[in-house]
Amino acid sequence: MQRTSHITMFDLLVLAFIFLCGQQVALARPGTSVDKVSAEIRQALLDGKSQEVIVEFDDARIQTDASALRRKGGHQFETAEVLDFKKNEYGKLKRATVAVMTGKDFDSLIEYSHLPLSFMRLKSVTALDALLADNRIRKIHKNAPKYPVLDSVSSNFVNQPVAAGRGFTGAGGTVAVIDTGVNYTLSDFGSCTAPGVPAGCKVSYYDNFAGTGTSLDANGHGTNVAGIVAGLAPGASIRALNVFGSNSSTSDALIIAAINNTIAAKATVNIVAINMSLGDGINHGNGLGSDCQQSVFNAPVYNALQANIKVVAASGNNAFNNGVNLPACTPGTTAVGAVYDQAFGSAQYSICTDTSPGPDQVTCFANLPPVTSTNSFNNAYNFVVAPGVNITAGGVADSGTSQATPFASAAFALHNSAIPALTSAQKTRGDQISNFISVPCGPLIPITRSGYSMMVTLVDVSACLSDANDNFANATGFGTLASGASANGDNVFASKEAGEPNHAGNAGGHSVWFVFTPAMTSPIEVDTHLSGFPTVLAVYTGTTVSALTQVASNVTDGSAGSTSGLTFQATAGTTYYLALDGYNGASGNWDLNVNILASNLSVTLNSSSVAGTAPTTIQYVATVTNAGPLNATNVNVNVSLPAGVTLDPNNNGGCTAAGQVVTCALGTINAPTGSASVSFNGIGSSTGVFTATATVTSDYADPNGVGSASSTISDVPTMSEWGLMLLGCLLFGVMQYQSRNSSSGKR
Repeated sequence: MQRTSHITMFDLLVLAFIFLCGQQVALARPGTSVDKVSAEIRQALLDGKSQEVIVEFDDARIQTDASALRRKGGHQFETAEVLDFKKNEYGKLKRATVAVMTGKDFDSLIEYSHLPLSFMRLKSVTALDALLADNRIRKIHKNAPKYPVLDSVSSNFVNQPVAAGRGFTGAGGTVAVIDTGVNYTLSDFGSCTAPGVPAGCKVSYYDNFAGTGTSLDANGHGTNVAGIVAGLAPGASIRALNVFGSNSSTSDALIIAAINNTIAAKATVNIVAINMSLGDGINHGNGLGSDCQQSVFNAPVYNALQANIKVVAASGNNAFNNGVNLPACTPGTTAVGAVYDQAFGSAQYSICTDTSPGPDQVTCFANLPPVTSTNSFNNAYNFVVAPGVNITAGGVADSGTSQATPFASAAFALHNSAIPALTSAQKTRGDQISNFISVPCGPLIPITRSGYSMMVTLVDVSACLSDANDNFANATGFGTLASGASANGDNVFASKEAGEPNHAGNAGGHSVWFVFTPAMTSPIEVDTHLSGFPTVLAVYTGTTVSALTQVASNVTDGSAGSTSGLTFQATAGTTYYLALDGYNGASGNWDLNVNILASNLSVTLNSSSVAGTAPTTIQYVATVTNAGPLNATNVNVNVSLPAGVTLDPNNNGGCTAAGQVVTCALGTINAPTGSASVSFNGIGSSTGVFTATATVTSDYADPNGVGSASSTISDVPTMSEWGLMLLGCLLFGVMQYQSRNSSSGKR
């Protein structure tokens, strides 16, 4: 029996998730002092210039212990207990280093409670060397500047209304927007008077890490970005983390402080994604260099992913064809490029111009990762694209990969809101939804521009919230059905399409479709007995969902859980469509089995020569067994005799002959262990090797193939009794002659 799987197989969806969406960042072991710090930092200190640096600690042991604690509790991601454990261990690690640094020229500026990082101001080479001598230190990073990704809501384009129509709005999840702030007093966010006030306020938290300015958003960039999230995922909350203040740029230290704040809040707030529509404007190539693989963002991104917080960042607006900005190039981060969502006459930007661009066309300014010789993106990136031109939200219209990035973040929120609809038995499916980038959702579209060509996923926020065989036109095909088939999956995100009939007279609402063409005329049995919810089944013929002819249907056949079962007479070569739905809109894990109900016949053929017969007589015994599931009626066994052998009319076992084919009627053979035998003789006109073959037929075709067998016998000439006596006399005479000659020789 053929077995197919609905959407995914659990082990592969887990491996895909670990590699693409939760991949562990390779953390280098402590190396030499040269490995740990750039010459630029040392030279500046030698020149008497204090340096603000981000110190990264070696937390390999802490990560190992946290992983063991997580596995002990049976959790895939870090719980509040694990987060608290890491916080305490990081504190111990940092205090030990600070104790060694006592008396050295340094200031501790920011302690990142949930990260193996500290922000310090070093005032002398002595302080630097003290850190470098400490084997607890992995690397010392420069505190580099970052900028809003600027160049100067397309909800239908990414199918947001489809998700909303199914009740998935992002409710229960929070997106952390690390940007220039959010003006939450605008109507886009619920006209808030304070975070979370009034009750409909979409901004649940606000913090200014820059400490400059009194405006909620002095730039407007963050308000636009957050407005896109709010428009696409209206049920989600926004955590506004202002790292710019009144400045035009921010720094790694402040961005990391915001990430740390997000991880620390995970224990009490369901933060599903971090949105960073910012970058450094630098081309980081294939993402495999130390600037990405060992960047200051590795530990923050890794720890966020471990806490089940997705990290999304803008690829940048520098028109690079072979690299993206940092932090987008950090392993595990989803990098987002920008495409058009409609036709434009001409679009001119500060660094390039697009002439007559159309929907799905990549913008000329979007940074793109390099393409390998195998025509695929380097696996250092999780790269997707989304609309990023003239996106209006939060009272601002703007363009850039900054505007494309929140489309992906909002998609995470929408997918997260779908997870509560799943039962514990659907955890595999939940993982797929939670980690949509590991199983990309959305169509593959061509990305082409001068010197560049690649296929990439366009973010479609409804794609992971649909089942592949949701619609009649996309029915899962079992092909030419020769024996049977089975499949399993869930219908949580399936829907009832326009014109679709009520299956078995029930309104349903979560149908999935299958199609097959039987290879034989026979009864076919269909059941959902192993499904986890009340089901309905219906079988149809026809070519369009609104004009189907019902062949059979069933609400429940009395099986456990009010599951369904039906049997119908199928005709070979006719195409049948099968609908599986939930009774009164029920949904969950379904298990479908389709079986051809026919007999399963096999035949054995034995032969032996009958001693003392002339001409040669061969006895044939044919035995037919039926393994079911149906009783076999009008069973006939056909034995093809070898040349020179004919049916013995006096010992024919009730069989008849037509030429060399002997046909024996065996009647009905019951399933599943019934058998019948027939015996007859064949008369040979010569001597030699005789090979006969047998086949069996019945009223129903056998889906396992026609039973057959063969038998061979070697025969030698026989002699009459007088012949044997004469031969005996001759042999006696020869022996006597040899005896006399032997006696004469001795004399």
